[in-house]
Amino acid sequence: MLSLGLLVVLTPAGAPLAAPRPAPRRERVLVERRLGADRVQLIRRADGSRRLRRLGRTGPRDLVCGALRGAWGLWVTDVNGDRRPDLVVALRKRARHDPVVANRPHVYTLVGDRCVPLWRGTRLAGRFDALQVRGPTLWALERVGRGQRRVARYRWQGFGYTVERVLWQGRRIPARWTRFFRTGRR
Repeated sequence: MLSLGLLVVLTPAGAPLAAPRPAPRRERVLVERRLGADRVQLIRRADGSRRLRRLGRTGPRDLVCGALRGAWGLWVTDVNGDRRPDLVVALRKRARHDPVVANRPHVYTLVGDRCVPLWRGTRLAGRFDALQVRGPTLWALERVGRGQRRVARYRWQGFGYTVERVLWQGRRIPARWTRFFRTGRR
């Protein structure tokens, strides 16, 4: 008699028992920032979608923000000077009038646990690769022209950001700017 070493378990109805399913992949926290006494997290779900979660005294709860497809960056600050926290979210996606997959800044204000869009930018003056945000000021590491890069400082101007000053431009990014975009410290 030949034995294949195969064990088949039958259910009472006589059908083979289904193989156990692998455990679902867990959600991953991409960014976590302070929001007053609470914290807010940018979460990547197992299916690749993104969402924002607020962690507070009442426990974790999702923020209602609409689609955050391709979100990779999050900053909590007061962009427009109204003394309420705003969320700056960097997303990598297409835009309605710009079919190129690129990084795009979106700004939301929080009303309870709802994100209300202040500005859903399709781009800054140049295509950006990195951001830092503090208050109404945003710094961007941008690609401008043939192999040229620049660091530009933007200022919130009522509806969106405008270039306030170009701080550096060239081909090789100085170490101090690389460090700044990585750590947020100059």
